[in-house]
This record gives sequence, structure tokens and C-alpha cells, in this order.
Amino acid sequence: MSDPLPLTSEQALRRVLFESMPQLGWTARPDGFIDYYNRGWYEYTGTTYEQMEGWGWQSVHDPRHLPQVVREWKRIIEAGEPGELLFPLRRWDGAFRWFLTRVHPLRDETGTLVRWVGINTDIHDLRVAQEELQAQRQGLADKARQSDFTASVGVALTSGQPLPVQLNRCCEAMVELGAAFGRIWTHNEADGVLELQASAGSYTHLDGPHSRVPVGTLKIGLIAAERRPHLTNAVGTDPRVSDHAWALREGLTAFAGYPLMLGDRLVGVMALFARQALSDDTLQALGTVASQIALAIDRDRTECFREVFIGMLGHDLRSPLGAILMGAQVLSLDSGLPERPKKIAQRIASSAARMSRMVDQLLDYASARAGGGIPVVPVSADIFAIARDAIQEFEQANAGRKFDMAVSGEGNGDWDVDRVAQVFSNLIGNAV
Repeated sequence: MSDPLPLTSEQALRRVLFESMPQLGWTARPDGFIDYYNRGWYEYTGTTYEQMEGWGWQSVHDPRHLPQVVREWKRIIEAGEPGELLFPLRRWDGAFRWFLTRVHPLRDETGTLVRWVGINTDIHDLRVAQEELQAQRQGLADKARQSDFTASVGVALTSGQPLPVQLNRCCEAMVELGAAFGRIWTHNEADGVLELQASAGSYTHLDGPHSRVPVGTLKIGLIAAERRPHLTNAVGTDPRVSDHAWALREGLTAFAGYPLMLGDRLVGVMALFARQALSDDTLQALGTVASQIALAIDRDRTECFREVFIGMLGHDLRSPLGAILMGAQVLSLDSGLPERPKKIAQRIASSAARMSRMVDQLLDYASARAGGGIPVVPVSADIFAIARDAIQEFEQANAGRKFDMAVSGEGNGDWDVDRVAQVFSNLIGNAV
């Protein structure tokens, strides 16, 4: 903690304050040679003045960040202006913590720079908290993007458009998810080849060496032969990527390829390249839509409507309905919730439960399309109560409308509650 210059009483007071502050502090000559550190510096780093003198401070910096720190420090020295640096410093126990360093020049009465003063403030906990928050935000953004992806694929596969158009829209959804390009092949069982049907992104052509890939050759054909996905976030060293130089030129990092299977039957292959690593959640979303695309391809060949409908409803309707129902039930059980919001929550829960039953009815419809018929389950119920429930749902959604209900006679009987409720809902909805 030596100082080559004698101290005036004012300087001595400043030195005492410098030694007492919780931050790490130091001073340097005009050329950047550090000739003083406060006590906090030595306590944090576990070093001595002889180790730190001049440019010795570099030994407690993270080697990965040191070149940038040196460049920034030299830039501040040359500019002769205040500056800020952000870097990790090694603690006495070997752990690195992030510090924000503010550097100020001191000048004499003539304006000549005579010394630098630096203050290092520990911001590690704040930085970690910010990184965690950013990770959470990124996670939410990723989940939203994945949800949009599965929804876009669902819309494409139920659009009624020709299969090549549907598959191309699925490839476009892959690009929106983050793929550099995505492709889908269908399996020609007679010839034992995969035929390229759709491609979007940086490659959109359907001809070329990958337009017809024999099963068992190239990475696409191997995926088909092995009946299992091939996933990597290290395209540059993956042995199944035949042209590593091409991948490097394109800046490709990840590859994900999935066999499109119906049971043990291969109907095609879906694959994409990406310029960033693919997260587990993204891979899971891709695996989910692979099953849906397989169903769509099979539907085009066999018009297997029921399986596609069940797959889409199961993934895209039941999960969010379950979340709505659970959330409404939690709210309705909250003892601190006012009565009116609690009733609204109970109504939401009731509506969500009925919507879930409606999904089952749609599946019954799909079964009927496949020749299985529509089941009717009559139970003892009050048809007037069923009607009142339907009206209450519309009252919640249409605050400015007035609904009147007049009944006469006996409402009790054997009714299929869900189907009767749907009839009332359709009639009231048409009237509104």
C-alpha cells in the first residue's frame, strides 16, 4: 500500500476515507501504472502490493476477459476521460465475482492529468439475478415461440389444402421456430426411397441430390432405416454430416431429424438445420409435431380423419383447457377472494369442464366419421337447470345483453346433459 508521494493533511483524510470504503479502490499514474490499492483490494484478492504493483493486477483477472479489459483500460488512458469497465475478479479463494469499475482522472490547476482513481464495486449478485431474470424471460419467449410453432403446424395440417401445401407450411413454421431451413420427405414404400415434398428457409428447391434419398443412405435415409431421431448441436463434428465445410460456410450449428412413424410403419422423415443450439423444449416440440405430420401424411393416403383429429385435439385443446380449469378451481377455493370474483372463477371452471366434455364430443364425431357412431348417455337431470347454466355462460360474456328465461311444466327427466347443453348453447349463440 505504498505511495511514493508525501501526503498533505487533506490527502491523508482522503486516504482514510479510501481505506474505509467497502469497495475496492486504487490509484494509478498518468500512464496507467497502479501504485496504490486500498485495504479492501488486498482482503478480497489475498495478494500483496509487490504482486499487484504496476500491471500486476492482471494476475487476478479471468484470462478469458483480460484482453478486453487491457484494451479498454489503455483506451481510457489515451482518451484521458472517465470510463467504466465490467469484468470478473478472482477472490482469495479462487472464486470469480463480477465488478463494475469506474475510473476518473485527477488533474492539477493547469489541467494536467496527474493521477487516475479507480473504484471497483461488487455487482456479482445483481448480475446473477439479472441473468436469471433474463433466462426466465428467454424461457417464456421460447415457450411462446414453441406454442406458436405447434399451433401453426396444427392450422396447416387441418387447413384442407393439398398435402404439399400443408407440408410446406409446416416447413415454414420450422423456420419461424429458428431453423435455417426445414424439409419433409414422404416414404415411397414401393421404391424404398424418401421423396422430398416440402422445403423452406435458405433452401426451397425440391430437386437435386436430396430429392430422392434411398432408405439407408445419407443421414436422412439412415434416420428412416433406423426408425429413430438423429439430434446434434455439433454439426461441425457430426460424422453423419458429409460436408463439414459446407456446414461451416452456412454457419450451421444444430441438426434435428425425425422419422415420421405411425406405430411401426414409416411414412416419411422431417429434418432441419439451425444456426443456434436447439434446446430440449424445442426438440420436444419438434418431436410432437413429427407425430402430427405423420398422421397428416397418412390421412392424405388413407383419409384417416379420426386419428389426425384426435392428435390435434389432444395436444392443442386438452392441455390449455386443463390449465384453465385448474387455475379457476384454485381461484374459487381462495378464501381471501371477494364473492363476485369467486363466482366468476366458479363459472370459468364450470365452462372449462363443459368445454372439455365438448372436446370429447368432437372426438365422438370423429369416431362417427370413421363408422363408430355417436354415443348418447342419458342421465337423470333437470333440463331447466341445464338451460340456466347455458344462459349464465352467455351473461358473463355479454354484460350488455339481457337474457330472460321462462319455463313451464316438469324439467326432470333422462337427458344427455352435455349434448342438450350444446343445443342450448348453439341456439343462444345464434340469437346473440
